[in-house]
Amino acid sequence: MSLKSLIVPPLAAYKVSEGKYLAKRKRFERQRQKAGEPHVIEFFHDVSDPYSQLLAKVLPEFQARYYVTLKVWHISPPVDDFVPERQKLADYAFTDANRLAAQAGIDFQVKKITHVAFQEKTSPENLDADTRLANLGHYMGGMLFYG
Repeated sequence: MSLKSLIVPPLAAYKVSEGKYLAKRKRFERQRQKAGEPHVIEFFHDVSDPYSQLLAKVLPEFQARYYVTLKVWHISPPVDDFVPERQKLADYAFTDANRLAAQAGIDFQVKKITHVAFQEKTSPENLDADTRLANLGHYMGGMLFYG
């Protein structure tokens, strides 16, 4: 057994541990309160993603209920490496998001928007949003981040 195989597993376990996560969250909240800043929720919105569209529909109510500030990032669709069967995902997501909306009693019809049309409008702001999303360890839209 190598020294590396003895050291790496416990370090990896600590890095992703619930205790470390909760400590980081507590530290963030303490700093936020000390600075007098509001709660800010970041929303990563991919306009071609039905789940993002559904989340965008309910966010105003969420914002009012919890008194939070929303920062909306408009992101590009995920790269093909993360979506190997893009059309199958798009078809399923369209059906599923409409089903979820109906089940939750949300008056909503998901719109089919092609990712190609959106990519033509990619701006430097979108690239910043894509970088922010990647730095958080995510790659898909319809995601909220706090902290």
